[in-house]
Amino acid sequence: MIRTLALLFLLLAPALAQAAPPRVEVAGPPPEALPAALRSAVAADGVRAVTEKTTMEVWLCREPALKTGAPESLGASFGSLTPGALAGAVRFSAAWTDHHGRPVAAGFYTLRYAVQPADGYHMGVSAYRDFFLLIPAAADPGPGTVLPAEDLTRLARKSTGSHPGVLALFPTPAVQKPTGVDNETGQPTLAIPYGPLTLGLVVEGRGEG
Repeated sequence: MIRTLALLFLLLAPALAQAAPPRVEVAGPPPEALPAALRSAVAADGVRAVTEKTTMEVWLCREPALKTGAPESLGASFGSLTPGALAGAVRFSAAWTDHHGRPVAAGFYTLRYAVQPADGYHMGVSAYRDFFLLIPAAADPGPGTVLPAEDLTRLARKSTGSHPGVLALFPTPAVQKPTGVDNETGQPTLAIPYGPLTLGLVVEGRGEG
């Protein structure tokens, strides 16, 4: 009986394991390595999220680009954001793995909102349909441009060399300041206020698909 219980615990342990929430720090102003037009569009102070494996710095835009008219539905948690619009910039201090499990080199990337297509290929990638697509900062057309889906996908492929690089977004409880949390799947997540929204940026972890 004892041996059976011990074996059961060993089998369940990976499912019960939960990473610690990221440590959150002030990242300061956007570095000059970020193009000037992007520096002028983002907040004066960024946020740094740190885990044992990842250091991610985020500078969100001063004002979110919100949609006019009805928000996206069908499983989108942040459907009031404008697809293809600039939402900010991120820097990875070392090579990072996105929510699809694809490698992303260290450096600066812009964040542009997208909703995962509701098709068979993308089913199971994440519990939610919301993502920021990553574009190398030097390749981004700038804050005044809202990218159509085709151009957004094409530019985001440059972040991995194949499939568009993605930073997953999860809903979290509302916060008044950037806070490290675990999302509902136990992944280290940065909860950060963004206008009327609280975004949950998945710092580390991948989806099932």
